[in-house]
Amino acid sequence: MISTKSTILVLLQLGALTYLTLSSPIFSPAPWLVLQIFAVAIAVWGVWSLRLGNFNIQPEVRASELVQSGIYRWLRNPMYLGLLLFFLPTTLLNPDVYSMVTYLLLIIVLILKIFSEEQLLLAKFGEEYSHYKSRSSRLLPFIF
Repeated sequence: MISTKSTILVLLQLGALTYLTLSSPIFSPAPWLVLQIFAVAIAVWGVWSLRLGNFNIQPEVRASELVQSGIYRWLRNPMYLGLLLFFLPTTLLNPDVYSMVTYLLLIIVLILKIFSEEQLLLAKFGEEYSHYKSRSSRLLPFIF
């Protein structure tokens, strides 16, 4: 069952993504388009590695096994990274205050979801998840 906190985070995420999508052209001109294509590739690789049955927009854990293959070998949240990289050019090329605030809100919401998911994964997978955390990055390789 999804918690109230998770529902709020998911609704904020979807609202931010909707605003960013509708407020300006979704695809940026080159060379920014290359970053967006890279972002889509990261996110798709994440979905593919998870296998669609384990995909979940909510922080609650549905998976029965901890996925550590594919892009998850190095990165624990590739779909979130893909979203942030995809909308970065859109935000920078249309730097109105609403887009900037919305993008910042998206970053905060995704980080809150990451911390929430980590607690749930640690509770479910214990030492296996602790070991996995020690050899992978949350969102940005070698940084966070």
